[in-house]
Amino acid sequence: MGFSVQYFFMNTLGILGNIMMVFGVDFWVISGYQPFRDSAFIVIVGIVFLFAVALQQGILFVGRELNVWQVDKDNINKILAKRSKEDEIDLNIETQILNIYLQMDDKIKTQTRDIAINYIVTELIKNNYNSKIP
Repeated sequence: MGFSVQYFFMNTLGILGNIMMVFGVDFWVISGYQPFRDSAFIVIVGIVFLFAVALQQGILFVGRELNVWQVDKDNINKILAKRSKEDEIDLNIETQILNIYLQMDDKIKTQTRDIAINYIVTELIKNNYNSKIP
């Protein structure tokens, strides 16, 4: 299963945002700036918040106007048919893997039981116990 280019792009933007935040706090520490003693701090926080909300709303508006998030209705049936075939193939493969796992699990259990019984028998023989062996 592959990821889209947009997924990696958004991850990159998120990481770059965190790096820029760390740089900003680093510059505060280096310069000795104390934001909570600054009288303009509340105003700056408010402006940043309003700018972020305005930017988000603007991007959503442009995306809706350009039909960025619209799916081509002609291709929906083709996509769903292809996806159902892929899911069917994946389900068959998963069923086969599960069956193989269960068979191996049964073999491992019987082999482990046999090994344990052999170990118990050899220990009993080594210690010269005259008890009945199951």
